[in-house]
Formats: sequence, C-alpha cells, structure tokens
Amino acid sequence: MNRLIILTAVTNLLAPLWGQEVVRFDTVHQNVVGSFAVGVSVFERDSGYLIFSVQKGLADMSQDIFVGEFNGGGGLVSERTFQSFQQDWMGSSSPLARIGQSFKTGMSRGNVIGQTDSLFLYQFTLDGDTAWTRFIAVDTAYAMRGTAVTASEDVLLTGIHYPGWSDGGNEAFVYHLDSVGTIKSYHGYADFDGEDVVEGLDGSWYVCGSGNATSNNFDCVLVMSDTVGEEIWRRTVELFQPISLVALRDSGVLVLGGSATDVFLPYYSSVVKYDQEGIMVWQRDTLQTDQYGRPAQFHAGYEALDSTIVVCGWLSRSDVLGKGTVAKLAPNGVVLWTRLYSHFAGASIGSDQLFWDVKPTSDGGMVLTGEANSDDYPYAQLWLLKLDSAGCLVPGCGSVGVEEYLDVL
Repeated sequence: MNRLIILTAVTNLLAPLWGQEVVRFDTVHQNVVGSFAVGVSVFERDSGYLIFSVQKGLADMSQDIFVGEFNGGGGLVSERTFQSFQQDWMGSSSPLARIGQSFKTGMSRGNVIGQTDSLFLYQFTLDGDTAWTRFIAVDTAYAMRGTAVTASEDVLLTGIHYPGWSDGGNEAFVYHLDSVGTIKSYHGYADFDGEDVVEGLDGSWYVCGSGNATSNNFDCVLVMSDTVGEEIWRRTVELFQPISLVALRDSGVLVLGGSATDVFLPYYSSVVKYDQEGIMVWQRDTLQTDQYGRPAQFHAGYEALDSTIVVCGWLSRSDVLGKGTVAKLAPNGVVLWTRLYSHFAGASIGSDQLFWDVKPTSDGGMVLTGEANSDDYPYAQLWLLKLDSAGCLVPGCGSVGVEEYLDVL
C-alpha cells in the first residue's frame, strides 16, 4: 500500500544550478509516528532532493521504506511509503541505483511472519513512487546489502545467504537480473558475507564482504568475478571491515570501511585501492577512534570529475563524541581534508551522528544523508546535510588549517 504524506515545506529555495551560489543547510526530520527514521540514500533532483529512508511503519510494528521529497533548502515537502506489514530492508552499502528514469533496489523482507526471508526487486519512479515489485527468492536467510546496475542495464544484488551447509556457514550471493527482475543467474561465493557489488569497466564484477571462516575472520574479502560467477582473483585485507565499493574510471576499485592494527584494538576509517589485476595500490587509514568497539568507518563515497575521492561515515571518540565524517582524498590516496559534523551539539557517545550516503551536486558541492541521534530523543532522526565542494557548511571552514575541522551546530 502506498501512503502519501504531504507536509508544509520549511523553506522554499530554488534547486541549485551550475554557476549559481552553493546552497548549504543542515536539517533533520522525525518519523511522523515518533519512532526511528534513518536516511540511507540521497539523490539530487530538479526541485531539490529525494531521500530513501528506513522508518517504523505508520500503522503497525513493521519496518518500511519511506521516500521523502525535500526542496532545495532542505525543507520536507512530502513522503511516500510502501507498507508491507513486515520488516523491510534495502541494504546498508549501496542500497539504490538509478537506471534511466527509475531507481532499482533489492529488498529483503522477513522476521515477522515465519522464519524465512524473502528477496525482492523494487522499482521506484523518479518521484519516489513504487512502480512495481518482483519476487526473486525465499530461503532461511537473505540479508540485502548492495544493489548495482550494469552498463547493459541489468541489475546485480548482493548480500548474505544461508544455504544450509552442514558447517552452518553463510555465503555471499550475487543475483544477476534483467531490468524487469527476471533471474539470469545466481552465484554464491564461499567463506564471506557479501556487503557490496559493483561492475568494473570491463564488465566484470567486484564483490566484497567480511570473512566468516576460521582462516579469514575479522578480514575483508574482495573478489573479482566474471559474469558467469567464476572468480578471476580473490584478495584478503587483514583486520579490515568492508562496507562498500566504488568502481573507478581507471578500472580500479575502492573498498571503504574500517581497519585495525590488531584484533580488539581501536579502528580507523579506511580506504583501500586495488587495480584491475588485484594488486593493492594503496591503503589510507585516518580518523581513529580511541576504544575497541567504538565505530570509525567510511560508509559511502564517489569519484569526482577531477578523480579526487569523497567519502563519508562516522566516528565515535571521547574528544569529539559521535560525529558524522566527510573526507576528500587525492587519486593517490593522500588525505586532502577531513570534516566532522554533528547536528545535536554535545550528544553523548552512543547518541552518534552518522552519514550513510554522499552524492555530488550540480552546484559543485555535495549532499549527505544519514541519522542524527540525541540524548533528548529516543530514536534516530533522518539527517540531511548540504555542503560546498570543500566539505564546508560554513564557508571557508577549510582555512583553519587543521586536518579535523569540527563543526558542532
């Protein structure tokens, strides 16, 4: 069931265009039934921004997908939701991909009726309406993580599948679908839990995930596979928790996540680059947390037109508390700058501010979404932040000359 909620816009600024002054803003949105709202993917549109979020359902205990339309100044105009009356999850790595005049995403559904998970393909219109859904499979466990669209407009879904092996292990899965959800092939990759998938320039697939075997526990697994599921190479990055992938124009691939120097030591927010042959080109570790168990991760990113790399994530540390992080890297991995942002000033550790997605915008800046938690509100609120090309909410923030610029609002 589609539900459309119309809200009064907070502001009414025109959408930014190339050559115009960069728009900057910071805003949060609460679930209308007073529960959690987490922005997982954001897209710029002519009239503003479209945010896909996960929120508690309007009329029951379900977890549903919401699509919010925001104007150019960050004001919420309307929301749509598709009610399934179960627990829906579109993934946490690269949950949506735009294809022509639509958005595609894999959706795992379960944990309410029975003990099985169902896997679907959803198509949304550019206005955020649910165009159609396609049933893909059902089994003991399907956990969605990443969705990718190929150059031929096919769809790749990846995540975690429990195939019922005698040793109880999971496998990373990749479903290869056509544009309307017809299954073209299925591929299982042993010994790791799938987190993300992207298509390389030559049409091959990169799949990453966390090792689940005794030999690779706590490690990142990166696989390059051909389109019939045959592994071309497999690489392991020790003590690295992968979150997502970014395919590069030079045929390389970035793995984003968090890394540590030893088991049970504090993590760094990290980026690793591999070339097409499976050779590690560089690894950059920055923004270290101060205690084991506190997050320090890069979650999403993109390659800019000048080949620099923008990434976002979160950091929990005693001196800065819980902050959303943004960083820019040169093509060779040198960190050009980092920014730390918080919507709720002084929120304690455990009430973290997190960025789940970042996209470039037509005015040369960037837009981010995620969740903002506070000590005064029991649930996460959807967070929307618009920055300039230097990652600044306040113009000139980069002139302070420090690596970690902290902007607490």
